[in-house]
Amino acid sequence: MNHVPIGLVSMNKGGTSASCWQSIDALKSDFEVYATYVLPHKEAVKDQTDEEEERLLQQFEEKVEKYLQTRKEFVRTHPQLSIAEVKEIIGHTPWPPPKTRKGLLRPAGLFETMLKKIIPFSIRGIIWYQGEEDAQYHQVYDKLLYNLIKEWRKLFYQEQLPFYVIQLPAYDEAEKDTWAFLREQQRMVTSKEPFSFFITTFDTGEAHAIHPASKNIIGTRAANLVLSHSYKKDEKGYAPEMKTIEVNDHEVIITYKYVKTWSVKGKPVCTLVDTKGNKVERRINVANNQQLRINIEESTSYISYCFENFPHPTIFNEEHLPIPAFKMNIREQCRST
Repeated sequence: MNHVPIGLVSMNKGGTSASCWQSIDALKSDFEVYATYVLPHKEAVKDQTDEEEERLLQQFEEKVEKYLQTRKEFVRTHPQLSIAEVKEIIGHTPWPPPKTRKGLLRPAGLFETMLKKIIPFSIRGIIWYQGEEDAQYHQVYDKLLYNLIKEWRKLFYQEQLPFYVIQLPAYDEAEKDTWAFLREQQRMVTSKEPFSFFITTFDTGEAHAIHPASKNIIGTRAANLVLSHSYKKDEKGYAPEMKTIEVNDHEVIITYKYVKTWSVKGKPVCTLVDTKGNKVERRINVANNQQLRINIEESTSYISYCFENFPHPTIFNEEHLPIPAFKMNIREQCRST
């Protein structure tokens, strides 16, 4: 970086909701968010005593420790089994922990215990890598993330504080399509909120491990985007982003920015869904310019590309950054174009 020193302030806590990282006042600013996160927690702990809280936490720790010991011994005696097969037999790591009054994972818990300790610092940007715990509530994640960005910018006295949002990678053990919907919420927030940026990673990840092994790829992409925007280096790290969508009777034409040339790995296909719910696979025609073209039928209602928890993206830009997954309502697009 041309001998420019960089300081990184690391605030990490596994298995956290974005609701842990903002104040109760921020969570109250949207009733749907408040009803999803704060009210259930208040109800769960309203009569909880110190002794009961301690007992619940102790029981959870013992349960996790017992599971880890069981899994270690099981893997030792069954080395031929895959991770997925091991989990199928003995189950997953116990999660989530119990709701408690003073637990770090409570709403605003990490806001109070971690974020407040660095608020006086002067910072150049935020790299936000989170979302696994909120996939079950993906319907409200856009509001949750938007409120977090808004509050943090206010706390650090920077209305244009850059937020670099790393999307969830691929993972195959979550409830159907919940990670896909969460990724879409992440993308939507960064596309609408000024000075926020989307780091695509869904071509990385492990089917049966929630933490991807390919962390170097994710770190490099984040670093390139930070260098491009915050440090005004070469314009790199920007994932392809939809610029325009044109729909006619027989074709959808999607034009992207941040693409000079396309790179295709495997067979570039999407799924067409008609008004009756019937599905058919359709090839995506990769043009020489910044466009993708998809032939559709008169009855086509939706088009989806890689919109699943563990997708296999096939279309990349010249930096080998994949186009984001999408699920597009053709009828709505026709009304808006």
